[in-house]
Amino acid sequence: MEIISNIPRPQHALPQGTDNSVPYAGPWREMRDGSLMRLVYCPGEWKKLPVETLPICSGCGTPFRKTDERLGDMAWFEADCLRRHIQDSQAPVKPSIPISV
Repeated sequence: MEIISNIPRPQHALPQGTDNSVPYAGPWREMRDGSLMRLVYCPGEWKKLPVETLPICSGCGTPFRKTDERLGDMAWFEADCLRRHIQDSQAPVKPSIPISV
């Protein structure tokens, strides 16, 4: 099981050479029932619409994907490169939502 979170970790707790704009996964841990679990971080950012500049992953340069999450005149953008950075991720591939920049 993977628990995917958008809550960033403090810089000192990140894997060496990464920052909070790059997706990453913690180690797999065996639970009491024998199942495996790990936490996966998927960075995101609220942006006021219309968007002037898309956030990008500092690790690979991929623009963040606009989601259908809204908060007034703001939209949530999240990293669209989970599988590029986390090779064995089971995270679902979500369709992109077209945006006008």
